[in-house]
Amino acid sequence: MINEINPMMFNDPLALKTDWKQCNMLGSNFCSEKLVRTEPNRAEFRSTNGVLAMYIGFIAVGSAILILSKLSSIEAILFGLMFILIGAGLILFANKHTVFDKTTSSFFKGRKKAEKASAILSNIHAIQLIAKIVRGKKIYYCYELNLVLNNAERINIISHGNKKRIRADAHTLSEFLAVPVWDAIE
Repeated sequence: MINEINPMMFNDPLALKTDWKQCNMLGSNFCSEKLVRTEPNRAEFRSTNGVLAMYIGFIAVGSAILILSKLSSIEAILFGLMFILIGAGLILFANKHTVFDKTTSSFFKGRKKAEKASAILSNIHAIQLIAKIVRGKKIYYCYELNLVLNNAERINIISHGNKKRIRADAHTLSEFLAVPVWDAIE
């Protein structure tokens, strides 16, 4: 977490009971997901085209290794297949959308509508935005969008490094769900 957050600024008793520390340690330093209204009663967080292009790049590199090696060595074949499998796995993972569906009054993460609901929409009290610093090979700022439920529990939805996009998506989702945004990024 970057700054000390005073939950009293949100003028909501539940904000005082809510945790203001990061939900997860991970997050990209670029915009990895965006909110898309797919139908009037449905909104989804989907991977951005840039992320999908990066995953397709893994498949392309793996294919190029196989073609250039002319399948002459087992090492080259395994190395090429590894890139292809990583790319395919990332694409499958990226297609697990986070869905808010008013027709079923539910929120869920997954590829299929029939998967178990993660939350009932009426249990969502607010959208929480917090900043964090991710430390790895590089140190960068990242932002989390979390759902705050009526019992003060939180569900992390997305975490990425584009502050402008995450704020815009939070406000769009706020209007869609008719709940407030608790923006504690700055």
